[in-house]
Amino acid sequence: FLGSVVYLDPDHPSAVSVRGYYTRMTVVAYDVVNKKLVKRWAHDSGTDTSKGNGNGNHNCMPADVDGDGRQELILGATCIDDNGSVLWCNKKGHGDAMHLGDLLPERNGLELWVCHEVSPFGMSLLDAKNGSTIFHYDAGKDTGRCCAGNVLASNKGSEFWGAGSGDVYNGAGNSIGTTRPAQNFLIYWDGDLEREILDGTTISKMMSPDADGYVYFDFKTDFSQSDWWSRDDDGNNQYEQGQTPIPKSKLPLISGLKINVGGLQIGDTVSIGDMRICY
Repeated sequence: FLGSVVYLDPDHPSAVSVRGYYTRMTVVAYDVVNKKLVKRWAHDSGTDTSKGNGNGNHNCMPADVDGDGRQELILGATCIDDNGSVLWCNKKGHGDAMHLGDLLPERNGLELWVCHEVSPFGMSLLDAKNGSTIFHYDAGKDTGRCCAGNVLASNKGSEFWGAGSGDVYNGAGNSIGTTRPAQNFLIYWDGDLEREILDGTTISKMMSPDADGYVYFDFKTDFSQSDWWSRDDDGNNQYEQGQTPIPKSKLPLISGLKINVGGLQIGDTVSIGDMRICY
């Protein structure tokens, strides 16, 4: 099951529910009308791969990929248009992770970085408007993780990496000569315009493509965080992917796992920047 809030028209949000990504895919959009949910449209792939059967992800992301002022819903290898029809399906199959945004600011439109569970596996940078491939790397098996974002100031645009390769790539698909970092999540933490790498309860920063690849901050020491940061009985809320639900400048952690006492701790950055991130 997946769900999202999507602006299917410029002024009103709709609730969109998705079920199915290994085989049949169904998508339903609801509006709130007079305090009641009213179905706006429904999409059912049936057995048709061109309509999304077998071409969904474990995640969905809304974005206006075609520039018409209305958001679409991206489901990995399938994009559902604002009217419930299929805008595109590239038939690259199911995947576990994706990153969507203006990953290459000098290029028109949005880009989508995805990893593939279906042969030839690997990772692809796609044009989010039509699902076409900008560059792709094969892998020898199911590629379960990938990550993309502006993490290195010395390289234009975003950097791209994932489980299918030990390299980090630039927007042209060329290796930038550094070692792959953790590939689970990103976070804005230290006040600059580059994102930091979030892996479970660890935040690290890519400073330069030096011999070791990365310089890691000990946030407990460097920023005087309270002792929750390094406690071994704290954890994230998704063990396998090491993700947290709010990837901005606050880090929620589940606390007290070893003593069977549930709790929520929120760590807030103490770094102050002069820029505001708009969502």
